[in-house]
Amino acid sequence: MKIMRIGIDLAKNVFQIHGVDAHEHPVCRRQLRRHQLLAFFQKLEPCLIGMEACAGAHHWARQLQAMGHTVRLIAPQFVKAYVKGNKNDANDAEAICEAVSRPGMRFVPIKTIEQQDLQAFGNAKDFKRGRDLAAWLGLVPAQHSSGRKDRLLGISKRGNTYLRTLVIHGARAVVRAAATQTDRLSCWIQSLCARRNNNIAAVALANKTVRLVWALMTREADYDPDYGQAANTVA
Repeated sequence: MKIMRIGIDLAKNVFQIHGVDAHEHPVCRRQLRRHQLLAFFQKLEPCLIGMEACAGAHHWARQLQAMGHTVRLIAPQFVKAYVKGNKNDANDAEAICEAVSRPGMRFVPIKTIEQQDLQAFGNAKDFKRGRDLAAWLGLVPAQHSSGRKDRLLGISKRGNTYLRTLVIHGARAVVRAAATQTDRLSCWIQSLCARRNNNIAAVALANKTVRLVWALMTREADYDPDYGQAANTVA
């Protein structure tokens, strides 16, 4: 039976695939080791392949496209709604296979090697303002609003998970050290911690740090802890 569509759950060494025929009947459910993946698809007739978008997905998409397959990358949050039962590799692959068939699904453009090189941790000038960079890293509240009622949730956690984690962990270290410091930033952190818990303070500092990084990179300037202080004193 010809496979018409396949969903691949990517991992570091073991890949789960789920394939269906023209009648939407499952005809292929199996695990493949990393070195087996390309050899498996070389033997297949061209079909539609879906994967969750990530850095590695672009590499595999380029390889599979070169074999004549049609590849679509889907943002992970759009796949979640199609997972049936408990989360595991097999169910994730099936959900990807289902999601890629939806007519209204939005897909992530497949990037070339050069585009991925430019995107790594990116040019700050690509963002109009610092808050856009903070939003891109998922350091701003997610929104769930309806009926003119605005409801802000926890941080959205979009963008580069690794970079966001590093920034937040660094902010936690600064929050701990700020308790014994008297500089302007430490006083701001102490005031914030007095009103909110330390986790919220760490995320707020991470957001502030990312916006500061954007300002330094776009202006090609060096960090000055006393920036603006002289002007405020004169005023």
